[in-house]
Amino acid sequence: VETGVDSRAFILLIDDSQITLGANASFRIDEYLLDDGEAVASKGRFTAVRGAFEFVTGLIGKAPGADVSVNFPYGSIGVRGTTFWGGEIDGAYGVLVSEGEVIVSNARGRARVPKGHGTMIRGATMQPDKPKIWTAGKMKDAGAMIALKNRPALANLVKAKAAFNENQRQQLK
Repeated sequence: VETGVDSRAFILLIDDSQITLGANASFRIDEYLLDDGEAVASKGRFTAVRGAFEFVTGLIGKAPGADVSVNFPYGSIGVRGTTFWGGEIDGAYGVLVSEGEVIVSNARGRARVPKGHGTMIRGATMQPDKPKIWTAGKMKDAGAMIALKNRPALANLVKAKAAFNENQRQQLK
């Protein structure tokens, strides 16, 4: 999924995971499997190619044994029942967690980033910074990059449309 200069994208996956993309972003869903209750464990592999994004995990990130990650140019983010932001900010790649906890890692090291904290990664050959609380201004700047005009209303509209479509499919059977 790619966005243009003055655009945003809101993606609602079937498990209620939400991905919001900022302007000039490119985000790829590489693998997406939901636990079938028998043999298939939940797994999600995503790649943030460029631009800012916010990821809110749905059922896939909360299932026992779930394996969910988001790759980005300098490493990867291990996800489990979280809400977090990622993108270029202040001349580096930042990851800010607003719910839960993520593990940011690359070949040089890893950082466990708890709720309310962020880390910065300055390149693939540099380890992630020690997580810390970002300034209010920096958090505001990050949020502005992915801000939607009316996100709650949009999420409700998308869910209602998905429920309508499912109802139509059931009636056709």
